[in-house]
Amino acid sequence: MALRVGLIESGGLVHRLVLTGAHTGMDYWGLGRLLRDLESVQAGETAASLRASRPALQPLEAAGVQASPLGRRRDEAARRYWIEQLTAGPRRIVREPAAPELADDPDRGFPNALLRSPALAVAVGRVAAELEVSDAAVLLGAASHQLARMSGSADVLFQVVVGNRFQPAAAASVSTVAQEALFRLTDADRDFEDAVRRTRSVAFSAFRHAAYDKWALDREVALLVEKGEAADHSYWWNDTRDPGVGPFDGVERPKAPLSELIGRTELSWPTEFPARRNVSAAVDVLTAPGALDLAMTADPAVLDRAGMERFLRGVERLVVAEAIALGD
Repeated sequence: MALRVGLIESGGLVHRLVLTGAHTGMDYWGLGRLLRDLESVQAGETAASLRASRPALQPLEAAGVQASPLGRRRDEAARRYWIEQLTAGPRRIVREPAAPELADDPDRGFPNALLRSPALAVAVGRVAAELEVSDAAVLLGAASHQLARMSGSADVLFQVVVGNRFQPAAAASVSTVAQEALFRLTDADRDFEDAVRRTRSVAFSAFRHAAYDKWALDREVALLVEKGEAADHSYWWNDTRDPGVGPFDGVERPKAPLSELIGRTELSWPTEFPARRNVSAAVDVLTAPGALDLAMTADPAVLDRAGMERFLRGVERLVVAEAIALGD
């Protein structure tokens, strides 16, 4: 079942609404759409008025588009783009794994790190405005530059989770629309500003090819892997932030200079996950009250805890240093 709804009553009154959704039926952005719709209903809207004011693409309608000649052409172009990028990319990104002897241990745990940075929340907007790109491009460009500097590979690839909600009907859909884009940045180690500026155009191309027949693509990628012709695509990037929700909504913006604010960064290790297939490192960007969070999970055979901390703090330092250079 895609969605289950429960009500918690006390004294004849409903005190809590509990929703449980299957990820196969609803992605993260779909959940956000559902919650906003419920808030609208609470404010007086009806299902009919919501349908009239915010028409949403239903799953059967989406399937019809995908099966149409236009949908098939888009699918073919997307899979062709993936194969071209995978064929051209580096076979291994991290040239010197931290502990390759762990690679065959199925019981190894994948550490999870969380960097909470008030300074990054302030700095990313300044850098984005100066370089005339989105703050999402600043963070992805910084991550690409830092990974290239650490790994010894000038070219880097990330599988980037894309919401695919660019059209109004898709934006309002309570369903699974998100898929991965293959983002490949060449010469990512050369210069931070250059990496960020080029991230914008490279990301646009990647995002255009983030809707496809997943099973068909998986078969094609598996053939490349089997022949040893596939680039390393085990690094993941997921910017989960809602553009309508900022870190300083309801929280006072810090007045301290960035040079002082960076001293308030916190790094913690909340948990450890079982081994994950085709994951060397996965990074989530999240909004926290008064801060930005970078959550990272990594294969200890590739990146140990020291390497994870170096990556996270390196991304933060790149963005904050650039903002300070603009005027702290």
